[in-house]
Amino acid sequence: MIQKTINIQTSHKKFIDGSALSLSRAVRQHIEAINNDEREMPSEDARRSPENDYVRTTIVIDDIHQMFLERTDAKLSHLADDAIGYHVERERKLTELDE
Repeated sequence: MIQKTINIQTSHKKFIDGSALSLSRAVRQHIEAINNDEREMPSEDARRSPENDYVRTTIVIDDIHQMFLERTDAKLSHLADDAIGYHVERERKLTELDE
């Protein structure tokens, strides 16, 4: 296991902290889904926005995820934000269905 420091949106950190979701597990699963062509690689332009505040946090990934990052030149912070965004959107849709 490899420990990595990343920057994610503050709102995404609050979402993770208020849920049963593990940030490390969500990011690892997201990388695996992209690697298996189940999800698309996020576009680089969607990452940084001046309206968003970012916070540093730490996650743990496996060697296979590190190899994916090296092979694709993907940014782990970008993938982490995309992974959380996926769960935020899923939660929003579930809430809409309940209403």
